[in-house]
Amino acid sequence: MVLGVSFIVPSLYAATLSFLIMETGVDTGPIHEYSQVWENALMDLSFDLGHIISNAPILQVKSAPAQGLPAEAVPYRDAVSNGNFEFFVLVVLQYENEGSAQKLRSVVLKLYRVKPFVLLSELVSGAALGSAREEFARAKGAAQVLFSAVP
Repeated sequence: MVLGVSFIVPSLYAATLSFLIMETGVDTGPIHEYSQVWENALMDLSFDLGHIISNAPILQVKSAPAQGLPAEAVPYRDAVSNGNFEFFVLVVLQYENEGSAQKLRSVVLKLYRVKPFVLLSELVSGAALGSAREEFARAKGAAQVLFSAVP
């Protein structure tokens, strides 16, 4: 007697993403709390969605262009292009001096397909709303919208 056994196997596909977080409008120094919050939220959501992720250290630059890829991000894009990543996520947090403090004014998230290197989705978010906990929730929500372009 032969018994038949069948298994239902769920999809095992996981997208591969590499992140680069950039702070603009800041002097070189300690990384800002909100930058770390955004990085943690993106990583957390990526993990929840089952993606394979990598990230570079947070970069601090004077400014970033309104269009295109900042020059400081090009070496990271090239490294990702030479690796086995499908997507590159660039997050630019714009800070401004307000008295003796630096305030988060806006966040731009860009999702690129690596091969060929093309912008798939872009999202702009306004100034920080409040506590780190509130900012984490906002960042995770923005990432959810951005990642909807990832198959």
